Amino acid sequence: AETCLRANSYLALKNVSCEYDGGILTLRGCLPTYYLKQMAQAAVARLQGVEQVVNEIVVLPSGRR
Repeated sequence: AETCLRANSYLALKNVSCEYDGGILTLRGCLPTYYLKQMAQAAVARLQGVEQVVNEIVVLPSGRR
């Protein structure tokens, strides 16, 4: 999943970490927009073995990081 995020054209997704446990993939990290949070989830949702995505990414505008 992390390889998928790092290969994405949205550079900010490279800062997202993933944890996989029994079909559940948890995303963690900080991104500047809700759009990118959703893009991260969409990028990994269809990976083989992923039954559920738990998106714990926090959205912080660039000036507030």
